Amino acid sequence: MEDHHVQVEALMMDQRFQRWVQHGAPADEAFWQQWMTQHPDQREAVQEARKAIRRMALRTTTVTSAETEQQLAQLNKRLDALSTPTRTLIRWPIAVAAAITLVLMTLGGWVFLLTPVRYETAYGEIQTVSLPDGSIVTLNSHSQLSHARLWRDDTSRNVTLEGEAFFQVSHQEQAGRPVKFIVTTPDIQIQVIGTEFNVNTRRKRTQVVLESGHVELALANGTGVAMQPGDLVEYSSQQQALTKQAVNPQDFIRWRDHMLHFDHVTLAELGKIIEEKYGQPVVVIDSTLRQRNISGTIPADDLEFLLEACKETFGIQIQHHNDTLFLR
Repeated sequence: MEDHHVQVEALMMDQRFQRWVQHGAPADEAFWQQWMTQHPDQREAVQEARKAIRRMALRTTTVTSAETEQQLAQLNKRLDALSTPTRTLIRWPIAVAAAITLVLMTLGGWVFLLTPVRYETAYGEIQTVSLPDGSIVTLNSHSQLSHARLWRDDTSRNVTLEGEAFFQVSHQEQAGRPVKFIVTTPDIQIQVIGTEFNVNTRRKRTQVVLESGHVELALANGTGVAMQPGDLVEYSSQQQALTKQAVNPQDFIRWRDHMLHFDHVTLAELGKIIEEKYGQPVVVIDSTLRQRNISGTIPADDLEFLLEACKETFGIQIQHHNDTLFLR
């Protein structure tokens, strides 16, 4: 019975589970239906956790008259103890105001606790944040990271990522058992214990590069993928395409030092990188240039330097028009 309560609480603290209950996105629906198929003994816990979250959500928007009357009665008892002659004239206005204030404070507390913590970077910005468990996350430009405001020591640590980030996950144990750290993207769930890895969710796919430790990927269709240091795994839930290869992780995390590394990157791919990094769309006018490539490492905080390097490397002209770069 105790294990059942622990599982219910774990589900309620899971950010992806909360999102499924509150919004019912197709990807989350598929994931949790698959999860219940694989764990039929947990269906009761799932239903109980769903009901509890919905009750909590309802409580943040609804206050019953009975609750209000109860607050008023308690306040009146305190006011009755006052000896001020004007007490009877001001008691009810004060009681009503105090009750309203108390109710609003209660609602505000619930809303605050249920609202995820969110970090967001602008184009060209890199930000390092510390999570409640001591893990460190470095967010690349134009990225978002969110997590539940309250983390329990004995349940999975869950964050959601859009964009790109490098994770340095602290190792946590409870009762001698490791506590998982889970990163949820639109395509996959990344499950780790304590490790360092890079995640990129741009271009409608999720790319994971493992620098150290061990990572397990859980795809929406129930497939699991194990990663070792030096592995790169890329998956798109839309195309159902999975690739895995060995790489040098340092080439994929140079952005943390405000550097851009290119290894035979085509001009078409470079245009996408510029748009993701600096927020400026790129149009390659001459189609014969699209597959020409560039290699090297340059400062990431100097777009003009990058554009000059492109001019010299490809012998092209670059024109600015309405915040769009035209390459010809």
